[in-house]
Amino acid sequence: MSKTLKKTLSIILAVLMIVTTIPMAFAADVVASGNCGANGGNVKWSFDSDGTLTISGTGDMADYPQYSKVPWNNYRSDVKKLIIEDGVTSIGENTGYVLTYTTSIYIGKDVKSISGKVRHALDSARLETITVSEDNEYYKTVDNVLFSKDGKDLLYAANKGLSETYTVPDGVVKINEQAFDFLPNLEKVVLSDSVEEIGDWNFYECKSLKILDVGMAKISSFGDNIFANIHTSVEVIADKDNEYVSVVNGSLFSKIDGTLFYAYVTDNKCVVPYGVKIIPESTIHVEDGSVVVPDTVETIEDHGINAFDSVVHYLGTESQFQEIYEGPMSDFAFEWQNVSIHYCVQQSNIPASCTDDGVTEWYCSTCDETIKYVTGYAFGHDIVKVDAKAPTCTEIGWDAYEYCTECDYTTY
Repeated sequence: MSKTLKKTLSIILAVLMIVTTIPMAFAADVVASGNCGANGGNVKWSFDSDGTLTISGTGDMADYPQYSKVPWNNYRSDVKKLIIEDGVTSIGENTGYVLTYTTSIYIGKDVKSISGKVRHALDSARLETITVSEDNEYYKTVDNVLFSKDGKDLLYAANKGLSETYTVPDGVVKINEQAFDFLPNLEKVVLSDSVEEIGDWNFYECKSLKILDVGMAKISSFGDNIFANIHTSVEVIADKDNEYVSVVNGSLFSKIDGTLFYAYVTDNKCVVPYGVKIIPESTIHVEDGSVVVPDTVETIEDHGINAFDSVVHYLGTESQFQEIYEGPMSDFAFEWQNVSIHYCVQQSNIPASCTDDGVTEWYCSTCDETIKYVTGYAFGHDIVKVDAKAPTCTEIGWDAYEYCTECDYTTY
C-alpha cells in the first residue's frame, strides 16, 4: 500500500472518529397538526416533540371565543415555545390563553393585528421572552414587553421577563388592559409623563407590587380592578405639581373632574379625599372596617362602595346621600351587608392659610365620634420683596426684607 493511500485512509479514519463524537441534530417529530386559518387551510398549526407550536401559512388566523376550542388545547401543558411565522397576518383570539408552560414567543414580520385581549392571545404564566421581527411594521418588543410600533400602546409584559422595578418608557400613552397581570416579581412601577390611560385589571395578581409611582403622568382614565387580588394596599404616589391627578390619604383622584381612581385602604379603613366628586363602580372595597365619604362627593355609582360588616360615615344628611347614590336604595340589603350608615354634622371649620391646611370637624352622634378632615391645603405665602434703603438725615432706613400679602409673615 502506497504511503499516499495510507495517509488518505488515516485522514478519513480521523474524520470519522471526530464525527462520531459530535451529537447529531435531528429534526423534531411532528406530534400533531391541523388547520387554524380564518379561511380554513390558509394557516396551519403543528406541534412537535421538542415542545414547539408553530403557526404558519398566509393571512389571518381563526378566532376562538372559547379557549377550550383552540385545536392544540390537548397539548397546552407541553408547549414550550410559540412561533408565529412570516406570512401570518393576525394572531387569533385565545391563541395562547391555554399555554401554561410556554417560556418563549416569537412573532413574525407580517402580523398586523391581535384579536380579542392581547393577554389571552399570548398568555403564559411562565413566559420569559417575547420577540418580534425587526421588520414588523405594527409591533415591537423592548425588554420582553410588547408595544405598538409607534410605542404609544404598551400591550403585554412577559410574566417572568421583568425585574422588580419597571419604568414605563417615554411616549407610552396607553397601558393596555391586563398588560401587567400575574407578574410575580414586580414590586414597583414608575409611569412616564406621557401616560394618559391605564386599562382594567392591569396589576391583577401582582402580589409583590408595593408602589405605583404616577409622577407627572397625565392620567385621565384609570381602569376597574387595577390592583385586584393583591390582598394588600398598593402605595400610589404622585408629584405634588401634577396638574392632572392628586394623591391624598393614599388615594388617587382626578384634579380635572374629581373622579376617584383608586381608594387606599389601610387597617380596613378608607378615607375618601376631600375634593373627590365621583366614586365609580367597584372603586371601594372594605370588610369589617369603615369608610368616610365627604360632602364634596356628587355621585356614587351603583356598587361604587362595596362594604361588608362595616361603618360608613357620610359627612352630610340622609337625603343628600340618597341624591348622590345612583343605585336603587333597595340594593343596600345586598350591597351593604351588616353596614351602618352614619350621617355626620359639621361642628367647626378652620380655613386653610399660607402655612396650615384647613381642617373641618364633623360629629357622629351615633358613635359619639369626631371626624377631622383636611378640607383645604396650605397655599403658601404671597411674597413681596422690599429693597434695602439707606437712612437719611430726615428718614429712617431699613435692610432688605419681605412680607406676605395674605398673612402677618415678614422678615422686617
